[in-house]
Amino acid sequence: MIEVIEVSKTFGEKTALHDVSFIADNGLITGFIGPNGSGKTTCMRIIAGLAQASQGGALVDGAPHRLSQRPGASLGIGLGSDRLPGALRCQELLRGAAEGQSMPRSRVDELLQLVGLVDVRRRRVRELSAGMRQRLAIALALVSRPSNLLLDEPINGLDVTGVTWVRELIVALAAQGVAVVVSSHVLSELALVADNVVMLSKGRVVRQGPLQDLLSISSGGDVVVRAKCADQLIDAIRQTGVTADFSGGDIIARRTTAENISLIAQGNGIVLSHLSEIRPSLEEVFTSLTEPEFVEDFNRLGSVEKVK
Repeated sequence: MIEVIEVSKTFGEKTALHDVSFIADNGLITGFIGPNGSGKTTCMRIIAGLAQASQGGALVDGAPHRLSQRPGASLGIGLGSDRLPGALRCQELLRGAAEGQSMPRSRVDELLQLVGLVDVRRRRVRELSAGMRQRLAIALALVSRPSNLLLDEPINGLDVTGVTWVRELIVALAAQGVAVVVSSHVLSELALVADNVVMLSKGRVVRQGPLQDLLSISSGGDVVVRAKCADQLIDAIRQTGVTADFSGGDIIARRTTAENISLIAQGNGIVLSHLSEIRPSLEEVFTSLTEPEFVEDFNRLGSVEKVK
């Protein structure tokens, strides 16, 4: 389990993180999202023990990661492939990591197979494509079969096959009990795997909780409704203050629920022939909650809304 407890981080006069708290439980995938510069990478580096919080702290399985007796087994760290040593061959790099973490040499072959780099194992890192380097970075994070995993933008540089592979990998790891924290700008991909979401904006948590709860209540959904008495129904909906418009033969009611529309129809004796909800995507929720107006109001209030 990964715990971030009231973490703040300043760089000179700049505040990168302000009172950030969340928990990533064992066996769950926590999506870590936010605009560029929101503080995601800084927070992940603090969890990994690569940066020091100005206030607060992070625990991995109950202790700061820098104090772990077996850091590789406690936390797998995949914060990008930019700093991989270009002169080393893939096999050499993994072998050195395995030896340094007291893992058998056979683990290198397992990892090369897992990440699909068997055919390029003798190729130097600098000769690899961006996608191959990303796979290698993930392999390094998994050397000691960690119980917790941090992945920062793991699908950068990957093709469609690679993206699917990462998705299936982290789902499989979570099923084995690993606590996975993963950040990504491809929110549609993250929405396919995340159990929980932590959303940052300007260094603050603006929303966190189960993904499905976030999609259900953060932005509200639209409702598609159809009835023979369409004109009567749309007037009844509008009288309640809900925005509604015709779209072809359907009525689209904005930012409401199917239950609410059903009650309006029943109250007016209107029989519905179709009723369905269109829930916002994670991208839409993200955009609505990180708009400048929202962030300004949030910072002024100084509070965090948590989805229960």
